Amino acid sequence: MLSVLIAGIVLGTLASTSVFGAEVKFSLYMYSTDYKPVWKNIVDDFEKTHPGIDVKMETLDLGVIKDKIVIEWRAGVGPDVVLSVPEDTIDMAALGFIQDLSPWVSKWDEADRFFPWAWKGATLEGEFPTGYVHGVPIDATMRAFMYREDLYKKYGADVPKYWSELKVTASKISAQEKGVSGFGFCSAQNVRTPQEFNVLLWQLGVDIVKEVNGKWKIGFDVQDAARVLRGWWYDMVHVYDIVPMEDLGWGWQELDQSYVQGVVAGSQNGPWMKFYVKNYPDAMKATNFTAVPTPAGGNPATFLEVECAVMNKNSKDKEAAWEFIKHIGGADSIRQLAEVVKIAPRQDVTNLPQFAQDKWSKPWIEMAAYGHVQPPIPLARYNTAVNTAIGNVCYDVETPEEAAEGIIKALQGILDTIQ
Repeated sequence: MLSVLIAGIVLGTLASTSVFGAEVKFSLYMYSTDYKPVWKNIVDDFEKTHPGIDVKMETLDLGVIKDKIVIEWRAGVGPDVVLSVPEDTIDMAALGFIQDLSPWVSKWDEADRFFPWAWKGATLEGEFPTGYVHGVPIDATMRAFMYREDLYKKYGADVPKYWSELKVTASKISAQEKGVSGFGFCSAQNVRTPQEFNVLLWQLGVDIVKEVNGKWKIGFDVQDAARVLRGWWYDMVHVYDIVPMEDLGWGWQELDQSYVQGVVAGSQNGPWMKFYVKNYPDAMKATNFTAVPTPAGGNPATFLEVECAVMNKNSKDKEAAWEFIKHIGGADSIRQLAEVVKIAPRQDVTNLPQFAQDKWSKPWIEMAAYGHVQPPIPLARYNTAVNTAIGNVCYDVETPEEAAEGIIKALQGILDTIQ
């Protein structure tokens, strides 16, 4: 029996006979109802070659997906295929649940149609295609500096290339544009806050962890972390008066809504903001994006988040599961998904006319060239420590240096546990 999970909405089907002569059940999750008709089309297309499969959909909260899957897999039930974000995949792989797809992918005649960076984000260990390929890329996001081009023109400001330039311009907008903060960021306990931090850390030319003689070591020091905390969050709140105290404690929902409602003039953000074009046409028409500004002497960097279709290692019908993974990783399925939002990881799809010159596709593909992926270790305690450090710096509870010590301590605790 096959079941398939894809992040946010559950699609469950009645048992029926597939071309493999097996009882097949699909359960798909997606995180936005905007994808619902797209996934129905994709499943319908699959059903044409797997007759007799009925699909019905129900909504499931994204926040409980991983925990629900792990509970089911431990009980010997649950899905065969999951559309998973990197942090969830890494955690589930550490528990031994994720199948290495390299035996299938290495023989797949469409594997070379994906961008190399997409397979980089789909390979937990080693190099593609001989390493531990944990999934097939389905979509991707990156992080950019997203800003209100109309306000930058109003104040005669150039698009900032460096942290220092961003802080000067954002400070001017905060001081002179009524009801608008020149920049906004995440500072709550949520997934986006450490992602923003990591981008800035990578700009310093360091990594979160690095492998030395077969063991993981911390890739940065207290001074690196403190430089990020001070140069971004501390300065924006306490030195340049860009972000008022009432704007602190935002998660990604508050940040994104504040941007499209005109409350902030810039943020570190991603291509999912295309979702807002329909309901906030004026704000999004005035929006442009470029590489996240770097520190002096720093390197361009972005967080490369590749969402993959992964297979349950204990699936009872792996060939059937692979057939479905190939289908949702096919050009037509990925085209349909990319037309809603996010970035297609296949070169043949991004070369199509509707994507080739689209501002919600081409610039993001270019940013992927300097993308970094999350290291293949569980980072929950590190993420919590980063969230705490940023909150403490913003509220002036700790100095950036003191807060950086907490990040290092948490990361070392992870490495001591897993090695």
